[in-house]
Amino acid sequence: MLRILVSPVFSEPEIEYMKSQRLCRFATVSSDGQPDVVPVAFEFDGKYFYVGSHSQDIFLRTRKYKNVKNGRTSVALTIDDLKSVEPWRPRAIRVYGTAEVADHKGMFGPGKYLRITPKVSWSFGIEGLKLKEGEWSRKALH
Repeated sequence: MLRILVSPVFSEPEIEYMKSQRLCRFATVSSDGQPDVVPVAFEFDGKYFYVGSHSQDIFLRTRKYKNVKNGRTSVALTIDDLKSVEPWRPRAIRVYGTAEVADHKGMFGPGKYLRITPKVSWSFGIEGLKLKEGEWSRKALH
C-alpha cells in the first residue's frame, strides 16, 4: 500500500522564512480565464494565509476579491526574495490552494479578508530546509 505523507504545517525553517517577509505575489483567475497576479501583504497563522487591505472600500473593489467572491477559488501565492546576488541565492515558497472570503481581525484590523487554505507547497533556497540527496526543492501536501 502506497502512503503519502500529508503535512498539516510548514517546517520550522519555512515558517521562520515567512515571518521574515512582508509581501507575497498572489494570483487569482478571472471569469475569462485570465490570471491576475499582484503583490500583497500577507499573514500566516500556522494553518491559513490571509490577504486583506488597509481599506475595506478599496479591498472590496479589487480583482482578487471579486474573482474569489465570484467562485474562482483556485489561487497561488509565492513568497520570495534574493538572499544574495553574488553568489546568486534566490529563495522561495510557492503555494497552491483555495481561497474564500472570511471575516478576520488581522494586520489591517477587522474586516473582510481572503483566507487561503494551502493544498500543496514547494520551497527552495531556505536555510535549514531538509532535502533528500540530489533534491533542490521540497514539495509538501497539506
